[in-house]
Amino acid sequence: MDAGIDYPQGRRSGRCEACKPRLISGDVALLEHTKFALSPEERTNGLILACRAQRQADACGAWLGGDDETAEHPCQTLRCRVAQLEDATRDIKRVVLEVVDVPPLAYSAGQYVRVTFPEALTRDYSMAACPDSGVLEFHVRRTGGGATSERVAMALSLGDEVTVDGRTAPRFYARNMPGRSW
Repeated sequence: MDAGIDYPQGRRSGRCEACKPRLISGDVALLEHTKFALSPEERTNGLILACRAQRQADACGAWLGGDDETAEHPCQTLRCRVAQLEDATRDIKRVVLEVVDVPPLAYSAGQYVRVTFPEALTRDYSMAACPDSGVLEFHVRRTGGGATSERVAMALSLGDEVTVDGRTAPRFYARNMPGRSW
């Protein structure tokens, strides 16, 4: 991200798991993060949370689903429409999308996609519906000053068009920049 790479990430807090690549080479120090975001087994298997990793040396990594991993589902970009909107809690909006013109997206539970709501910045969200439900469901937490979450909470309407991008990202390489995040 410091180098301008369009990197999947949520809030850079080590909670959303959107930035979990496999470290191919190099060394990183992991900053504080929530325990559920990276299990000891995942860490043993070479996974890191890039948003909470500080490079100790030049490093190379691959996103899950990239060249060094097996992708379970084809990459797709979908045009969707907002089918349902409801307040799940005072700060969480439940957004259900129906896919327009193509078959629904094949995905696994917990997988995330890149979502572009109208007049909002693109963000990564995990699907909240069962993979075989035929719809895409997201729970968007409203955060103070959050450009996208504020837009979803205050201006998203039934029928609005939304783009969902299920592409995987390529391998990346980052040079060590002392004091900078991955």
